[in-house]
Amino acid sequence: MRIGILATADREGGGVFQYTENLIRALSGIAGNEVFVFKTPAFNADFSSCNCVVVNIEEQSNNHLQKLRKLVFTFIPFLRRYITICPGYDKISDYQMDIYITPAVSLLFFFMQKSYFLTIHDFQHKYLPHFFSFRERVIRNIVFFVAARNASMVVVESSNVANDVVKYLHVRKERISVIQLPPAVAVEKLVAANDVQCLAQKYSLPDKFLFYPAQFWHHKNHQRLLRAIAEIKNIYNVRVNLILIGSKKNAFSDFEQEVAKLDLSSQVTWLGYVDDAEKTILYKLATALVVPSLFESVSMPIWEAMLNGCPVICSNVCALPEQVADAGVLFDPYNVGDMAKAIINVYTNDDKRGSMATKGYERMNVFTLDDSANRWSKLFMSVLRPDDIS
Repeated sequence: MRIGILATADREGGGVFQYTENLIRALSGIAGNEVFVFKTPAFNADFSSCNCVVVNIEEQSNNHLQKLRKLVFTFIPFLRRYITICPGYDKISDYQMDIYITPAVSLLFFFMQKSYFLTIHDFQHKYLPHFFSFRERVIRNIVFFVAARNASMVVVESSNVANDVVKYLHVRKERISVIQLPPAVAVEKLVAANDVQCLAQKYSLPDKFLFYPAQFWHHKNHQRLLRAIAEIKNIYNVRVNLILIGSKKNAFSDFEQEVAKLDLSSQVTWLGYVDDAEKTILYKLATALVVPSLFESVSMPIWEAMLNGCPVICSNVCALPEQVADAGVLFDPYNVGDMAKAIINVYTNDDKRGSMATKGYERMNVFTLDDSANRWSKLFMSVLRPDDIS
């Protein structure tokens, strides 16, 4: 089966980049699949060890004429045969795929009049509209609706998001499939080539620390996490260290101000960007992963933590309770006191952390890339006719 995957997310895009990377690795590992990655320059993953063909495509300009063409194509169907919107992407058509997949919400295959499978990760603009401008909300509403209604199948990672697809986009349940995608197992193997002790010395890591890998967007809730750590110090007289990684986004200056205001500079360390090998070691060294996000469909760091035996403490929003099941400790991300209690409950209890790590790792043992890839393959076969497959 020839599978074409559109790869447009950059590394700083966080979860969508990781999801795209893991999907490519999963599907290219199935015998009989020919995977073609149609990537823009922004998608800078290394697939030298992956059984796939990489096809470079250039980003196209989106001038006023192009925008007008897209609007006419979208809203006046009988004119579509006369409109060419994506001339720079003609090479995609040359490869004649059986399946096209867009792991990020995109209208490219819709404009190219290809049948495609679409992944929708979340509806943050519906739940936290104040984090988006009016223009951004309008664009997301239109793009999500058009992309989903014209997709052969919509794939999500949780029943929570599946319900949102029905609620907001009015897609029938039979056209929605829930397929979770764990992190690539290759990441776990990178640890063998690295000295854990050297990394601890490189960053002067404390013996115990919470780990939070996340971009500094407002919904990632870094400020309340800092307040919880300050409350733990003031009320419980326990010093909790926090190690952060992630790119500077629009909430980074607020984060810096909060660290100074709460006098936490000796407890909080931001490492900036680290590669996958170092990130994996940080999971193994961490006392626990903390995910205080106000909104999260499925959290890739939670899967990564479980894979590496790191206990998980996270917010009780969206699909996170479904994701962690009984392997993590949940808290209300809007309630600093509740967050502080959850953290201190895990941070100071060795036996509890050991039990949590075991449950998390066992959960990952029955949840593999191969399993996800096989579910994708079954989904393809349920949609395609046998004579459609080359």
